[in-house]
Amino acid sequence: TELEVKKLYGLVVVLLILSGPITTLINVIPLYTRIKISIDRLTRLVVETDINNADYGELTEINLIFNNIKLNNVVYSYPPTLSSQSFTVGPLNMEIVKGEVIFLTGGNGSGKSTFMNLITGIYRTSSGCISLNDHEISNKNYPYFSNQFTAVFTDPHLFTENYEDFNLANNNLELEEYIRLMKLESIIQINKEKNWICTNLSKGQQKRLALILGLMERKQIIILDEWAAEQDPSFRDYFYTTIIPYLKKQGKTVIAVTHDDAYFNVADRVIKFDFGRIVSNKNNLTKEVYYKDI
Repeated sequence: TELEVKKLYGLVVVLLILSGPITTLINVIPLYTRIKISIDRLTRLVVETDINNADYGELTEINLIFNNIKLNNVVYSYPPTLSSQSFTVGPLNMEIVKGEVIFLTGGNGSGKSTFMNLITGIYRTSSGCISLNDHEISNKNYPYFSNQFTAVFTDPHLFTENYEDFNLANNNLELEEYIRLMKLESIIQINKEKNWICTNLSKGQQKRLALILGLMERKQIIILDEWAAEQDPSFRDYFYTTIIPYLKKQGKTVIAVTHDDAYFNVADRVIKFDFGRIVSNKNNLTKEVYYKDI
């Protein structure tokens, strides 16, 4: 009937009017989900790094000429989650001295990444203590401790902006030397006007650039997490036989996660992790150093 047709027309008009907001709402749901995931990750990061509980007070500067780092009964415990049980790394007792090249090895979940996060100050210890130059690290000198390191992790992120305000001019001999060292002469593109380096590179080339930028920070300790994994076989060999000796000659202390056992002889020490413990700590220069688990 005519009345029913008018009702149908009215219903169609209402649906057309509502279709826009409904479509918008549907499109917003994935964005909301990503935001929620990001907030959850940031919340976990705050908890893991203990930012809220840190009371820095009056900062105390410590001797910044690196000589050694000592770990004394250091333990880090991950709390249990819905998908995993609690996991504890440690107790760890060891010393890292200036100029050492240390390789870390072990299977997935063995504790290597947690160890690196602990010594770089990303994680705070659950118990035990870390000392730098025989000064125990506390909230008051913690920023100075974490500032000793430059790190290239497995999945590095390179900013387009030159936030460190590095000198990228043609006359920067230091930058030129590092670019040659990483064999990126014909690949690196530098925008002189904006003073930034193009980061549109392959994964392996991004790691090379990340190491260049890290070296320009002139930090004393270099952390490398499976740095050679994305390099081609030729450059991987070059990394172990040329770049690492170069860094050692510069007085750098290098701590690298690697599974390339063919090059273990390059390191001064090879430390193996398993189930959150150090199970082997071998000194390539003198003799095996037996690890005493306390």
